[in-house]
Amino acid sequence: MSSTFIAAQVAEYGKPLVIASLPKPTPTGSEVLVRLLVRPVNPADSLSIMGIYPGFRPASLPAVPGLEGMGVVEAVGDKVSVVKSGQRVVPINALGTFQEYIIVNQDTLLVLPDDVTDEAAAQVR
Repeated sequence: MSSTFIAAQVAEYGKPLVIASLPKPTPTGSEVLVRLLVRPVNPADSLSIMGIYPGFRPASLPAVPGLEGMGVVEAVGDKVSVVKSGQRVVPINALGTFQEYIIVNQDTLLVLPDDVTDEAAAQVR
């Protein structure tokens, strides 16, 4: 398993995204590592990249944009009790979905039923 992953980042508002290789995090406590599979691109994402969307206000740049997505639980921290590896999930209210992996708290995950497609699930926020 690789110790790095790819992310698209805003390095400067209004400029094209840059591709970065980031260290793959390990979840601890109630954290969950989600391997993102589908990420829609919405007008809010375009406005985030331009620096004018109020829902995307990173403390500093570079920062990973992306407000929606879905994926599969890859690893869990030692206090996680609501999901397990392999489950399909949506990270609700997660920021930074334009990357391969994201760490979120278990309380912010929606477990997906089998009859919901990946594409439909990725648009739940």
